[in-house]
Amino acid sequence: MQIQFRDLPIQKKISLVIIVGMTSATIIALANFITLDRMSVKRNLSEEMRVLAQITAARSAVAVSFDDVSNATENLATLSLRSTIQYACIYADNRKLFAHYQREENIGVNCEKEFKEPAQPYVFSKKYLHVYEPITRRGSVLGFLTVTSDLSPIVKRMQQWVYTGIIVVIAAVLVAFLFTRRMQKAIVTPIVNLAELMDRVKRENDLTLKATLIGKDEVGHLVETFNEMLAIIYNNNKDLQILYRELVEKSAEAEKTAASLEVSNKHIKDLFGSAAHDLRQPLQAISIFADTLLRQVDSESQRDVIHKLKQSLQNLGDLFNEILDVSRYDFDLSVVGTKPMPIKPLILKVSTEFEAMAQDKGLRLKFHTVDYTVVAHAALLERIIRNLLSNAIRYTDSGGILLGCRRRGEELAIEVWDTGCGIPDQKIDTIFSKFVQANDREIGHRGGYGLGLAIVKQFVDSLGYKISVISRVGHGTVFRLLVPLVDVSEDQRSDTQSFKAIEEGQAPKGINKEIDQSDPGSSLPTMTGDSLIGTLKTQRSAILLDDDQEVTDALSLLLQNIGMETHAFVSFDELKTYVDSEDFDPPDIVICDYQLGDQFNGGEVIEQIRQVVNEDLAAFIISGASDDEVWKEIQDTGIPYLRKPVKPARLRAMINHVLG
Repeated sequence: MQIQFRDLPIQKKISLVIIVGMTSATIIALANFITLDRMSVKRNLSEEMRVLAQITAARSAVAVSFDDVSNATENLATLSLRSTIQYACIYADNRKLFAHYQREENIGVNCEKEFKEPAQPYVFSKKYLHVYEPITRRGSVLGFLTVTSDLSPIVKRMQQWVYTGIIVVIAAVLVAFLFTRRMQKAIVTPIVNLAELMDRVKRENDLTLKATLIGKDEVGHLVETFNEMLAIIYNNNKDLQILYRELVEKSAEAEKTAASLEVSNKHIKDLFGSAAHDLRQPLQAISIFADTLLRQVDSESQRDVIHKLKQSLQNLGDLFNEILDVSRYDFDLSVVGTKPMPIKPLILKVSTEFEAMAQDKGLRLKFHTVDYTVVAHAALLERIIRNLLSNAIRYTDSGGILLGCRRRGEELAIEVWDTGCGIPDQKIDTIFSKFVQANDREIGHRGGYGLGLAIVKQFVDSLGYKISVISRVGHGTVFRLLVPLVDVSEDQRSDTQSFKAIEEGQAPKGINKEIDQSDPGSSLPTMTGDSLIGTLKTQRSAILLDDDQEVTDALSLLLQNIGMETHAFVSFDELKTYVDSEDFDPPDIVICDYQLGDQFNGGEVIEQIRQVVNEDLAAFIISGASDDEVWKEIQDTGIPYLRKPVKPARLRAMINHVLG
């Protein structure tokens, strides 16, 4: 793994800076000095060789003028006293070699046969210095002298400087190391000691520890400030511990009360859930009997009494459904309490209220919205947004919170952004559970006991919305709530009127509308006004199976009143006996309760009858079940269904639909 300079300890950083700095400066200085000295040595050597060449040329002028080769050779031999001179040559005025000298150890290096006049009086080659001097007498040029010397003085001088430079660099590194050790004692050691003390305070949670003050420089000031900070934290922590103990005691009492209420609520919920099916059965029977009775009386006074009876039954049924809905944790408010509402006034309202709370904590609260219309329960949607904002402010210590809305297809995304502590990944799946917080160690420190988001989740599920959370520990959290959008146009208003008319069986002819699709207990598809007639146009037969005798009698009476031949049964065994008998005649439709005991359910009974007649008979299920799992099973069968108690008009509509 590659380690960067910024990640190194301070001690190593200072050592590297000092050693590299001093070494680099020393090397640069030595290089410049050696370069200057080499140039000086070369210049001195060239001047010395030129002087020797001038003297030798003057002494050899007579020998050249009288063609005395031996005398000229003797003059050249005197140059052997200079150990650096390797050979020398004298050329006559015709530029031919006249005499020469050559050091014995350099045999193989010869003078040129003919003199070539150079552009400079001396020339440096790779290994030698060549000096050229004319031989003159009384102003006349008699010949030329060349003297060649090696560069051994320069080489020796450079070797001496290399050795000297190595010694100087080693000395510089040693000095830098000693200086670094001194710097470590003065700067690095106090900082390291302070860091170790911080780790010890964190590990032992001992706020009484103090850092040792070494000097009064900047590092000493840092140590003093750290000690003062520890003292402040220690005093504040004592106050917090007192408050925490009081809060824990109150929290224990509150949790005990909440747990007791939770047990009581669960008992009530279980009681209502188990009794729901049995309680719906008599209501269903009474409703059908009242509707049948209304069709059989002619007296206006009697019909008025029956209308009042039906209204009372309707009120009783509505009240009963509300009680059962409240008893369920996931009751469906999208049916009984949602309507189009503008979102902007709600956002402005909660933003104004929470802005003061955010300012008290030193946070910025911003909001952004446009004037969209959504399908919502106003009070519950407001409660959801309030809980999310309260949660964001509670878990944000610096930065701010943003409440914004933006369109996502056919939905409006209401988002709450914060720059708080964030939620660990392992807590994301459980954050909406009761008594769960992002950090259990912060219970009592932040406030709350993990119920706010549980309430949000309950209301979100109840309204049929979607909520998601994205979080990053130490950076913040985003809660995103998706709410259905509506566009209240003329077409939609007329559709709403048509829906009400269809539910009462009074829709104008030709109006197509889905009947109460918002009701989770109804799978009744699109109906037309023509299909809602009071009686069938042709004689049809039906098999009816319900384990409640009153409901069976009421439904049988209703079917007979609309002109259907009905075979009603209260048990599967009775139905099986009839199907196996010679009197069995395949029906046009099968109407069946779903919960028939442990042996079979309504979906299985319908499938068995279809197998017997080898035909896909028309059929639907009616059920008073309150368990969501049961309704999921009914939906999975793919058979149309209705929830008890069902209105006679809707029952007739379903019969007309499945019969085509």
